[in-house]
Amino acid sequence: MSPWPWSDPLAHAGVLLVALAIDRYLGEPPNRWHPVVWMGTLIGRARAAAPPHPALAFAWGLGMALGVPALFALLALPVQLPRVGPVWAVFLVTSCIAVRGLTSAGERLARSIDHGALDRARTDLGWLCSRDPTHLDAVALTAAATESVAENSSDSFVAPPF
Repeated sequence: MSPWPWSDPLAHAGVLLVALAIDRYLGEPPNRWHPVVWMGTLIGRARAAAPPHPALAFAWGLGMALGVPALFALLALPVQLPRVGPVWAVFLVTSCIAVRGLTSAGERLARSIDHGALDRARTDLGWLCSRDPTHLDAVALTAAATESVAENSSDSFVAPPF
């Protein structure tokens, strides 16, 4: 017996298609309603509160590594509910997909390079990766953007359906 009360494969495909459509036409949820942002905020605050002693810091980090994912796994519990489940699943999957944001960031950087605005392209690269763009020329910026889009495609499109 399936753990899903709505175990029809078409329902799962429907969730994915609706999430992709929402990402395509509306983009990601605002930060205020974005579970990935919530997780990043929690991790940042927990890191800031870590004790300075190495052994305690290790234990703190281990607690974070186990506790934060366990806490956010609780967000999946409403997916079990018959009527709410598919709607909640759409919300969760939509928050994991970032095709529109990734595409927009790559296109924005490409336009900046096409127009010879390297300073703007260097700023645009910050939307794709944390690499220091200070001394990158147009070729290096393009390479960094290509690498980042390829790497982030896994997180923003390939992984969520699986």
